[in-house]
Amino acid sequence: MAAAVDKKQYEHLQSLYDAAEELPQSSLYQELVKIGLGDCTGKTIVDLGGGTGLHARNAIDRGAKSVDVVDISTAMLEAGKATERDLGRDDAVRWFVGDMTKSLDDVGLEKEYDITMVNWTFDHAETVTELETMWQNTAALTKKGGKLISVRMANPKATSSTGKYGGSFSDFEDIPGGLKYVYHAHITPTLSFPATTMSESLDFEKSKLIARRYAFTEFKKIPEEDTEVVKKDPEFWKMHVADPAFICITAIKLES
Repeated sequence: MAAAVDKKQYEHLQSLYDAAEELPQSSLYQELVKIGLGDCTGKTIVDLGGGTGLHARNAIDRGAKSVDVVDISTAMLEAGKATERDLGRDDAVRWFVGDMTKSLDDVGLEKEYDITMVNWTFDHAETVTELETMWQNTAALTKKGGKLISVRMANPKATSSTGKYGGSFSDFEDIPGGLKYVYHAHITPTLSFPATTMSESLDFEKSKLIARRYAFTEFKKIPEEDTEVVKKDPEFWKMHVADPAFICITAIKLES
């Protein structure tokens, strides 16, 4: 039986999200993000749509000075705070309620950051206008010369998205400017929720163009083959490498 959800219901799903992080695809994208982060010593980072702070904690472990997590769900943020308390840390990560489809000017964030993470959040823009607002927030919060890291959908209809790696997709619907669908994480019970990806995000070249409009350059995909999880079992990951459902990209904010 599937647990179908929308944004307003995220508050009831913390245990399901924790289980979903154990799926093979989750191991892969976590490692891709770590490669994107690199050495974070002394860096300030904002994680837009950061949920319970999984990637924030990885950044702290890699030397980040501080990480600010923004999410629409107060319950996800509270769960993240509890994890930090359990780790004996009180101030390494700060938590902010905010909606990426709206201005974040009054949320209380710093003016700008060395690294901005936007993992999966672009895949919750339901209109081109919302996607543009997400990019505006991303650009505004990233320092000149700063880095963007983003895990995002590449092709929900990919041959690798049939469930082998823990996730699958259904109920595809073409909408103005993009594609609407339902994602299923194959845990018990199945976690299912709607998502929408705009065509600018699904098409890599179009993604480059929108990034350039917001002063980002060096827009690159991190090769899955560079991860230890793929190196350990290349045959298992062969389908994903050939036709990935999701990718992780990095980009640099122009200096001028």
